[in-house]
Amino acid sequence: MKESKKNKIHRMEVEDDQGISRKKKYKFTIPLKTYRIIKLCLILSIPVVYFIYSPLLILIMVAYFAMYFITRRAEKVMNAGLRKDLHTYLPKFDSILALLIIVLTCVSIGVSAAASKQKSSMFTGMNNSEISDTMDNKDFSKTNFTWFRIKSKIQDVSTLLTGERVFFQSEKRFGKGGTGPSDFSGSAPDEDSESHEKPDISEMMQNIPFSMIFQSVLKSVNTVLIFLVSACGVITLIKIRKIEG
Repeated sequence: MKESKKNKIHRMEVEDDQGISRKKKYKFTIPLKTYRIIKLCLILSIPVVYFIYSPLLILIMVAYFAMYFITRRAEKVMNAGLRKDLHTYLPKFDSILALLIIVLTCVSIGVSAAASKQKSSMFTGMNNSEISDTMDNKDFSKTNFTWFRIKSKIQDVSTLLTGERVFFQSEKRFGKGGTGPSDFSGSAPDEDSESHEKPDISEMMQNIPFSMIFQSVLKSVNTVLIFLVSACGVITLIKIRKIEG
């Protein structure tokens, strides 16, 4: 056996003993500085999109979760040729949190869809503006209301259940003074209606559908988690900065 081949075998044995990987170098690599810039942009975009145009929240969270795979690749590039005890691991808990938000949203939509078999109002899933348009156009077809329900589910997913917010866009309301409807004619409530008995709040609470309560709870949870992703992202950037330094 040639001396060079013996040396190669010996070197490979030493690498195996020390846990050094001999995999080929990765063609797709992202410098750590570029990686930090991308993550910083995503972190800053979360509060901006939340208040300016909430339907883009789902895209931001999907992109943030995609950073998990980019982080794994960055780890492998950094650890190429190093022993296992010298490997560096980048924090990824913020990306996992982004996935949790997406999963919670999908679960909520599934629960809502399963509960939709119960009898519900023909205006379920519509906001004030859409109800007003429907009343003005006198469009009460089953197809039209089905489309509004589908549109409502799409909006719930895109906004991650946090509600639609579009900056500089006012919502058209029906009823005099824009305070909401008292009946479906668009007229203001009669003065005599004030003398009527107030509805029993406890009875109304008992009749609230479970899907509505479930979505209301998850809306609050998702809102907290969304901003928690930003906070965790800042923490990961600080840790990566220390690793890089």
